[in-house]
Formats: sequence, structure tokens, C-alpha cells
Amino acid sequence: MLFEKAIRRRQNGLSPTGHMEADTQTTSGAPLLELQPQAITPSFMDELINWPDRIELLVQWQQVPLTTEDVRVQETVSGEAMETSPFYASATSDKPDLARMSKHQAITLKYNNLMRLYRGHLDEVVYGIESNDLNLQLPDQLYTKTYGHQSAGMLTQTREKAGEGGWNITAPKTGASGIQMVPLLTYGCHAPQGCKLTHIEQVYASIGTTGKDTSVRLYKESQLRQEGVVPPHGGTVQGWRYHFVDTPAHTSLIGDITHQKIQIQITMGDTTRTYASVSYKESSESDQLIYLTFIPTERRDA
Repeated sequence: MLFEKAIRRRQNGLSPTGHMEADTQTTSGAPLLELQPQAITPSFMDELINWPDRIELLVQWQQVPLTTEDVRVQETVSGEAMETSPFYASATSDKPDLARMSKHQAITLKYNNLMRLYRGHLDEVVYGIESNDLNLQLPDQLYTKTYGHQSAGMLTQTREKAGEGGWNITAPKTGASGIQMVPLLTYGCHAPQGCKLTHIEQVYASIGTTGKDTSVRLYKESQLRQEGVVPPHGGTVQGWRYHFVDTPAHTSLIGDITHQKIQIQITMGDTTRTYASVSYKESSESDQLIYLTFIPTERRDA
């Protein structure tokens, strides 16, 4: 039916002298292959193939635990070395729950074996993994978003008196220094089990001293932004200048989704097209399931 309608519309636009419209009863099925090839334009073929206007995939997001927690920190204050402490131990952090829920280095998106294809003006929905004419090409892990974290080793920070009650701080790793500076190190990805995507974010840490022990203070990126401390430039709060030691990721997982960084390919016949992510919606928070919506990259770039 779609084939006949498309041909009839094309015939209505071509009416040379002596033209006679073919009887539709005699142009159904195989005889249509006798049409002149030049009458079948690429857009006409697109209509016949009936590419999806929109694709929704059911996806489960999963936490990727840190590959190593063998990181230690030490602060030296006025030449005296404090006791070293584990960087990733909840007991050495000022926020034990935040420390426990942020020991992740990435979030992966895994296809959960359900897709919806939206075709045509009536929003016809086709369910299933694939149809006879469509092949959905997906890797085992659809996408991985990596968050900043520390590898095995020792992180050392020094603190020296700088007059008038101030301190000169030398940051770990880079050796950057400054008066009343708070070096911020990437800690991991805050992703509590069964949370919303909006709760997933980068966590940072600063090194300090509690008694004779080196301690760790944690900050969600959202908390820092509320205080006017924005990566990668930093900011000043109550006279302390916050400095990002590590270069953070430019976007969040949600930002990657809405900025079309997740792409899939589908094949019909001998043609493959790319579809890019544009939005998401929650399906099940407890099961960490979401729907991702994709549209053709050709339409996105138009």
C-alpha cells in the first residue's frame, strides 16, 4: 500500500502530454520493478524502506567500581609529617556515607533487550529487538561515562605558615602552590544504588589534618557550584581559593545523552544509518532502568 501511494504521488507531479496513469491493479507486486530506475529518487526509496523517525531503547545504567583503592594521603604541616591515611577509607572522610557511595570510576549503559520504533505521522510503534528488514547493531556496553578518580600511589600536600595567620599550600601531583589555596582532587562518581540520573555526579576531595592524622574532606560538584566554585576555573569561598588539581570531565552523563554523544547504527538492506541520543526518561529507579531516545543524525544536522 505504501509503495502504491508513493508512486501515485510521484505520478501526479509528472503529467507530460499523452501521459496515461497506469491501472493500480496492474502495477501491484512484481511488475512495479519495470519502472524506469531514474523515477526512483533517494527520498522515494527512503519512504519505501520506511526508516524509523525515532527509536527508544530500554537501558540499564550500572556502576563501575574503582579498580584500585590503594591510594594513601599525607599532609606535612610546618615541616612535620602527619600520619598517612587511606584516601578511599570512609573512616578518614568527613562524610562517610558520601565516601562509600562515591567509590565508582564510571557508569555504563547496557541495552536491556527492548526497543520501540516510531514510524510515520501516526506514531506507529513497533516493539521488539529487531524486525525482518531492520538490524540493530549494538555493542555489549552501549556507552561508558568515565569520572575522575585516583590511581594507586601516595598523594602528598604541604602546608607552611605564610604570615598574618595565612597558609601557603602546595598541592599534590602538580606542585601548584598558593596562599589560602584548597587543592581539589577527583575522588570518584557519586552514584547510590537505585538513584535518579540527576543524582549521579563527580565528587572531589581536599586533604587536611585532624590531630596528627591526615584526613580527607569530600565535596559534590553540585555543592561546589552552589558556592561559586566551578571546574576547571575554581573559585573563592570565605577567603579560601579552591583550585582543581585534576581536569574534570566537561559534561555529566545526562549532558552526554542530551548532546548526542551516544550513537547507534541500524541497517536496512544494504544501507546503514546512524541515530544519536537526544533525551531520556526514567523507567524504574530501583532497577536503574531508563529509556533513551534517538533520532537520525541526518535530521539532527539539517
